[in-house]
Amino acid sequence: SFPTRRSSDLYQAGISLSWPVFDGNKSNYRAQQADARATAALLAKEQLVNQITMEVKQASHQFTKACATQRAQQIAMHRAQSLFDRKSKDLSLGLITNTNLEEARYGLLQAKNKWLLAQAGLAQQDALLKFRCGVLS
Repeated sequence: SFPTRRSSDLYQAGISLSWPVFDGNKSNYRAQQADARATAALLAKEQLVNQITMEVKQASHQFTKACATQRAQQIAMHRAQSLFDRKSKDLSLGLITNTNLEEARYGLLQAKNKWLLAQAGLAQQDALLKFRCGVLS
């Protein structure tokens, strides 16, 4: 004989799915908001990259300018030193007065001062360029 099934032995399974036909455009609005936020974030990133690039280029230009200034002041200082040395010899030969030598010494001191200022400016521009490039030294 065959075993009989009782109604309590039967199992049932089912799936229910609900899809809103009209949600007042809330889903579309949320998607547009998400797209707008993503676009704004991309634009902000691009703007930041452009700003950093511009700052690095400016710092590089200022550093190059400071290098040229320092080199020019170094040349001027060497010329002033040569002039002072020549005036010292001229004084020892009796060709000029002590006043002429002091004028040359004053010119040499001014040239050294300008060179030192150029050195400081170069160091400052070097530090600024490294900072703009993200170098931490």
